[in-house]
Amino acid sequence: MNSDTPFDDPRQTRLIHHATRIFIERSYETATVEEIASAAGMGKASVYRMIGGKAELLDAVMLHAARHMLSACRVVLNPARPAQAMLGEFAETYIAAMYRPFAGGLPFYHVARLMISLGFARPEVMQDFIAAYQAEGVRPLAAYLAARAEAGELNPPDPRDAITFFQLIFYTDQALAYHEEAPPAAEIAAMADYRVRLFLRGLERRD
Repeated sequence: MNSDTPFDDPRQTRLIHHATRIFIERSYETATVEEIASAAGMGKASVYRMIGGKAELLDAVMLHAARHMLSACRVVLNPARPAQAMLGEFAETYIAAMYRPFAGGLPFYHVARLMISLGFARPEVMQDFIAAYQAEGVRPLAAYLAARAEAGELNPPDPRDAITFFQLIFYTDQALAYHEEAPPAAEIAAMADYRVRLFLRGLERRD
């Protein structure tokens, strides 16, 4: 997955946005290329020429979603900064990305729900995303935690600690279950701070 390659064609972007919305509203299994094409204002043949069939549309949706999620992982993790402040900034950026408009206005967490469900039902479509998530999210975070341990601030990290941190700021994010609109920035900051403190307390108890 090349998460840096842009969708340059506005028609292609519009098509992906409509495919995303229909997959969310009707599920991948029941959605059809015909209705996606109709929603995007184009013919079925144009969809096949532009992207392909329903499986290729799903791949394009996952790539588009991966770019959005991975862009939130690109906070520069400065190994000299203390963990509470650095991880707090990271978590705040990541949680805020869950609320940003995506696919023609949908908050991104709607797409996150789709990705989670597909991860169980069709794990093959998630393979490229997982590889990119590991390379651009988990490994840089693991390197930061190791640097802070070497500086004496944290206990030596477990290889799974970076994944645990992502789970704390993603799977327990209220956006996945409750919000239809982004909460105020101060609430997002408090949410991030709370999850970072939970994570760091867990590391402290591992003496």
